[in-house]
Amino acid sequence: MAEARDDRFVQRLDFKDSSKLSVSWKTFKSQFAIVTIAKKYSEMTEEERIANLLLLMGPDSVRIYDQFTFDSSQTDRKKTLVNVVKFFDAHFEPVKNVIYGRVKFNDMKQGSLSIHQFITEVQTQADNCDYGNMKNELIRDRIVVGVNDHKLREYLIDIDDLTLHKAIQKAKQYVTHYSSVLQMSSSSSANDNLDEVRTRPRHFVHNKNESSADCRSKCQYCGRKQAHSKDKCPARNTTCFVCKKKGHFSKSAVCKGRSLHSNADEVVDEENELGGLYLGSESE
Repeated sequence: MAEARDDRFVQRLDFKDSSKLSVSWKTFKSQFAIVTIAKKYSEMTEEERIANLLLLMGPDSVRIYDQFTFDSSQTDRKKTLVNVVKFFDAHFEPVKNVIYGRVKFNDMKQGSLSIHQFITEVQTQADNCDYGNMKNELIRDRIVVGVNDHKLREYLIDIDDLTLHKAIQKAKQYVTHYSSVLQMSSSSSANDNLDEVRTRPRHFVHNKNESSADCRSKCQYCGRKQAHSKDKCPARNTTCFVCKKKGHFSKSAVCKGRSLHSNADEVVDEENELGGLYLGSESE
């Protein structure tokens, strides 16, 4: 007979909560299977095995057990531990609405689920459909039809002799590979943008992208930022490169010829590169 420590290991069924009996029974069976090995039930008689089962299930199990009909002339009705467990299976198994289960199964789409979650959901729902020998094939078809990525769907359809195992394996490999490619592409784009910023040449084009405060402080004749009187302007005796008039630089605001000269900005850069040595300028 089962000892006290078996009662602590195996969780008894709560017969008062009928809504949980099916789940409790499945848990109990898994735990009881371990006890049968640990206690060497194979060396006991069938009566002893059944008695241990009922003892661990609890007193309410006897009331259900008494309703079972045994027949020694029929293998599947003999009073054996295996048959008693099967009888309890039938008793605790909830009534399934197979039609509803199949409708729900056939409507399944991946949606916001990951490919791993979707595959698990499909396999779980298939248990409620009683598909028999067609179960694996129908699960395979539902995965192929239900995935979000149409390219993955086409990829799976083109695989010869696509089994359920191969469909699951290829789908997971495809998604993993695609995710890796996206990460590499994203990382590469970020590096390219950074390199572009680092290597972008500086353009010394005046009168563009300058603040209004800078513009107000500039001299209108030479374009320098430091304010000074006209008689102290370095451009007072200089002939403009662009309009050829005297008294201002080509970069100044008063030059009227900048718009007529397509390379005016280049002239400004050339003047800056020369360090302010303009045609006709006088040293201060």
